[in-house]
Amino acid sequence: MDDKVRILGRGVKSLRRKLGLTQEELGKLTGVSLGGVRAWERQQGMLKLKDASKVAILSIKGIGKAEARKRLEAMKPVKKVVAKVRKVSKGGKARRRKK
Repeated sequence: MDDKVRILGRGVKSLRRKLGLTQEELGKLTGVSLGGVRAWERQQGMLKLKDASKVAILSIKGIGKAEARKRLEAMKPVKKVVAKVRKVSKGGKARRRKK
């Protein structure tokens, strides 16, 4: 990662607002907790970030609102549909479960 990249707290806040995201949503996109995003935005001057966080912020820097929403939607967990199976007796009739 290039150490010359300067990411400022106010820059993170500006980027978040430009994309129309909440702090929580920005955290999901960058893989950081809500508290982490809050800390970034409050910090004065240049942020001291791990390489993974720098890459995550820089990867969303050039996108627009629509792309940000698209990426968030792709991150949502898919609900599994589980069919309830009833046991059927040999005669073809469903049995009731004993309570």
